[in-house]
Amino acid sequence: MMTISEVRGGAQPSGVQVQAASIRSREAFVRERFGPEGVRRLRDGASRELVQILDGKSSGGGWVPFHRQIEATELIDRLFGAGDLALATELGAFVATHDAGVWKSLFMRAVPPALMARIVPSLWSHYYRHGGALHMQIIGATALTIRVEGFPAPHRAHCLAMAGWARATLEQGPRTDVRVTEQRCRIGGDEVCEFHVTWR
Repeated sequence: MMTISEVRGGAQPSGVQVQAASIRSREAFVRERFGPEGVRRLRDGASRELVQILDGKSSGGGWVPFHRQIEATELIDRLFGAGDLALATELGAFVATHDAGVWKSLFMRAVPPALMARIVPSLWSHYYRHGGALHMQIIGATALTIRVEGFPAPHRAHCLAMAGWARATLEQGPRTDVRVTEQRCRIGGDEVCEFHVTWR
């Protein structure tokens, strides 16, 4: 019998690690949106390993298994959404602003997209270990392509969160009507995951 993760996005990830802070940001989303009772429900439904991460008790210098991020995202979507992973996009958008901090937020508001496309990919390895590479390419004055290559364990929840992250990241600057369109996805058999982002 297949697990929820296998139905939605392939086998459970192995080898890829993420920063524990990105998982705790998901709990912050629940706290802000659904209050203390929502946090209690989240923790009641979480695995022991996930609760340890939320409590800041994980080892490994802040690096934790990527599949715990998937667990958190799926659980939040199941508890507070429709169970269709629609909340994954909102989670990604929240993380983009929650993890930014004051100085990074000010920087993102001021930096032009062309410079952003050069800087952001270099930060990928600060958030993912053994997670392939991120590439961004500017297309004209109001569009860019985001491509994730070599990610060992693609998952639908992660793709949707990436789309939300991209939208919220661009919206931090003087840009309006930001739209993210998924062009290619490894879950669907493509070689890379790719998004097309436009704005005004």
